[in-house]
Amino acid sequence: MDNVVVAENVPVWITFFQMENAPRWDGSLTVPTTTGFMEDTYRLQLDDGRRGTITHINVWIMAKRLTLYFEGHGALR
Repeated sequence: MDNVVVAENVPVWITFFQMENAPRWDGSLTVPTTTGFMEDTYRLQLDDGRRGTITHINVWIMAKRLTLYFEGHGALR
């Protein structure tokens, strides 16, 4: 996570839930296949200013798009 922007203006779907009394979140996003995701962890920054860390990233290649499914780590604030 060296503050390099990998993708901008991308719709992100996030689900919030509780697991063992701890708040959690996960989600997905879709980007062009030209986007490179080589790290295990990325910072996510939403338009409303909230930020969080995404981990456990699974990438699915579909046509000319990558769909990333991820887990959120820590608070999304």
